[in-house]
Amino acid sequence: MIGLNGVGKSHILNGIGLKAIEKGYSVLRVNANKLAESLMASRKNGSYKEFTKAIYKTDFIIIDEFALRPFVAGGTEEMFALLQDLDENNAVGITSNRDFADWKSFFADYTLASAFTDRAVHQATVIKVESGTSYRFRNSQKLNIAKPQ
Repeated sequence: MIGLNGVGKSHILNGIGLKAIEKGYSVLRVNANKLAESLMASRKNGSYKEFTKAIYKTDFIIIDEFALRPFVAGGTEEMFALLQDLDENNAVGITSNRDFADWKSFFADYTLASAFTDRAVHQATVIKVESGTSYRFRNSQKLNIAKPQ
């Protein structure tokens, strides 16, 4: 899911995740940068195989806020390796405020960015939310209007 801030991308994927749980599937929801940091930390402390094994056992992985901010050094390579292993074996949902063309600036090189994007969209349903106003912004406006002066 790609689109503007606050238009409901994460909310929709969370709803799909809840329905999956109701049907007996396992779901993991994780922030993209925290996932990259955890992958790097697990490499350093020797728990990488155990950490990724738990992810591979998960039926549906929601990676939230992809390409919102730069990854830690080596993080993009770890994310690529993970997605490569998940490809065709697990359901993966990704939210991003940036279009695919902008993802390349978050990777070490263009080839890695292209390969990651290729795997991310392989057999995917891409939903782009190209208009709308942030739900959080609208709700804050309602709250400010409702306050007595």
